[in-house]
Amino acid sequence: MHIGEEYLLSGTYKSDDDTLHVSFCGQVRDEGYEGVSEWHDVSSRLKNNLESFHC
Repeated sequence: MHIGEEYLLSGTYKSDDDTLHVSFCGQVRDEGYEGVSEWHDVSSRLKNNLESFHC
């Protein structure tokens, strides 16, 4: 990852201490899981589906 670049990152929100958590495992990519995608490489299809994911 590089400073100034935008990435698609998945993670969790902990309401008890109001923090966001991200880890390498569990990232979502067009090709499947694991690994980080630069935002400009994320397909329109995946961008449109982001709000429908439920864990």
